[in-house]
Amino acid sequence: MKYILNKKLLIPGVLFICAASLFISGIHYSNIIIFPERHNLSDIPQDWEISNNKPEDYNLEYENVSFFTTDNIILRGWYIPGGKDNHSAVLLAHGYGTNRVKVLKYAPFLQQAGYNVLLFDFRGHGESEGRYCSIGYHERNDIHAAVKYLKAVKKMDKIGVLADSMGAVASILAMAENNDIDAGVFEGAFSSLKELLIYRGETDYSLSRYPLTELAIWLTEYRLKYDIAKVRPVDVVQRIAPRAVFFIHGDKDREVLPEDSKALYSRASQPKEFWMVSNMAHTSAFSIHPAEFNRRILAFFNQYINWERYTADGFLKDKN
Repeated sequence: MKYILNKKLLIPGVLFICAASLFISGIHYSNIIIFPERHNLSDIPQDWEISNNKPEDYNLEYENVSFFTTDNIILRGWYIPGGKDNHSAVLLAHGYGTNRVKVLKYAPFLQQAGYNVLLFDFRGHGESEGRYCSIGYHERNDIHAAVKYLKAVKKMDKIGVLADSMGAVASILAMAENNDIDAGVFEGAFSSLKELLIYRGETDYSLSRYPLTELAIWLTEYRLKYDIAKVRPVDVVQRIAPRAVFFIHGDKDREVLPEDSKALYSRASQPKEFWMVSNMAHTSAFSIHPAEFNRRILAFFNQYINWERYTADGFLKDKN
């Protein structure tokens, strides 16, 4: 009788332990998604390979700025003025788990070309408020807030965005909704958040899609109140036209596969450009080919947001 009772208790106990283990694994992966490591601007990881972490390190004048999102989160950043009477600006957007210092390297050549530059920390990153990260969905509102700041406070007429990884995704989502963004350069963007999380769950953490990754996705959706399956830049990128887009990706990228940018480029309408960088991992084009990167980016922005080519109402000036 005692053996029978122990056997009856054993099976539920084993099932409970298995269920608890699955839930803990799901929570762990969900936490990785939601809570990226937050880095102070002065405490930069060595693997970022950054020696200059302040605008003054590049001899750039700048302002410390802050602005609110529509959900009342304060975002903090730097505004770097460009040429006199220049009403074109480039917004720099960093990736997941980094901060504005990671994209500061782009500011010198843009400022020297006459562009005003705004770079900021996404919610839950750097010095900005916010505890959570949604890898693009809520961050698109941060892009909207930055664009509104450039328009309302700095009186910019033309705005471009140069963005890495998660910042690229947030910028694509925002650009599909916001006609005030005139051109976008997107390096290392993914095409579908759900597919990325399934891929990274397997490659980074050896998690099977069913049930572990799907459980983590469900928990993330429940905690952040959004549908991850709808975070698909590939479904909205075509709405950006006739504004210009430029996709950059490394053919050796294993964080976000090159096929993602290929899919985005394929779905985008003209005008569009694509640069597949040989023997390059994730978002390293500037580090590997700085001169070519600068040349390509400036050629793109000079064509589509150069303040000297446009009137205040957005029309091309008469060349005659």
